[in-house]
Amino acid sequence: MKNVTFDHIISENKYLPCVSPYDPSRHRNGVLKIFRSRPDIFTRNEIVQLTKESKFSSKINSKKIVVLANDTVAGFIECLQSSQDVWTINWLAVNEQFQRQGIGRQLVDSIFEWLRNKKVYCVFVETCGCDGEAPARAFYVNQGFAPVKTEKDGYAKGHSKITFIKNL
Repeated sequence: MKNVTFDHIISENKYLPCVSPYDPSRHRNGVLKIFRSRPDIFTRNEIVQLTKESKFSSKINSKKIVVLANDTVAGFIECLQSSQDVWTINWLAVNEQFQRQGIGRQLVDSIFEWLRNKKVYCVFVETCGCDGEAPARAFYVNQGFAPVKTEKDGYAKGHSKITFIKNL
């Protein structure tokens, strides 16, 4: 049997992604880099909003998590409390070099576990109905979300807003 060391595991896998609470002093620049790299998905106004919100760590009515791969922010998620029992995924993005490697699943699974521990049993997410958001919609469906509402022109003219729900 081959002798396996930690260094061997690192070199074979290139990185070991790990879930971590969001720390603005350590993760903010990496998170903003992910969102700024996708102007086709995130609008200027959304980037401005995220730039302001990313100054703060999680609060009592929010939870922010990152997945790190060799100290690089591979993905980010934020979930907000809308009312007593209603939580919504507000931001979710994965660095393009780490997409399709399970990072998004790690992020939502971590949020689901955190919400279950808070005795919250459903979560919402909204996304655009435009072609560019088709991969995001497919991801949410694969994670067990179901569409419950479509608002024509909900984001902008020609850009419907689709709301999904997931029972935990």
